Amino acid sequence: MRVYLQRGDVVLTRSKSWLARAIRAFVGEAYSHAAIVTTPGFISTARIVESDKRIREGGLYEHHAKDYVNVYRPLNVDVVTLDAICRICEHRVGERYGVGEFFTQAPDAVLSNIFGRRIVLARRLNPMLPGTQCSGLIAGAFSAVSLDFGVEPYAATPQNIDDFCAGNPSRYEKIFGERPDYYLAAMGAVV
Repeated sequence: MRVYLQRGDVVLTRSKSWLARAIRAFVGEAYSHAAIVTTPGFISTARIVESDKRIREGGLYEHHAKDYVNVYRPLNVDVVTLDAICRICEHRVGERYGVGEFFTQAPDAVLSNIFGRRIVLARRLNPMLPGTQCSGLIAGAFSAVSLDFGVEPYAATPQNIDDFCAGNPSRYEKIFGERPDYYLAAMGAVV
């Protein structure tokens, strides 16, 4: 069965890049990146908005073919609301990743590792950060239409988003969960 991604689907990735491995090791979480589908399509053609060095739009397969990818579809959310979420993310394309956000995430990660539970003290003290880190971009757009992932947008991590979606099957349906390159090879597709 070919998986067709829709506008507003939430994408979470676990990459083998040195930066992704460092993020996962530093914060102790399985997922290191979040994005949103803005142009519907199959795994090989869908386009996403994500935050890397800048907030950018690009192909899901193009940027994450060898990553483990989970895709969740929001349920009971009308297309007008999903479109509004996507437009918020699309409007931010080109913004730079906020270095200040990294420096508020780092103390929280250290404290979380020391105390063995999630701490968001530094981010809570500065909730006005622009939300250019990947999960803040997605959580902030959902929050703007009164939806959430169980945490404040400034405190969201890709793992929080994955945990919330997986733990709320009446609100999110997991529609994909593997490496895109393996999936397309099994389908006999050529990219």
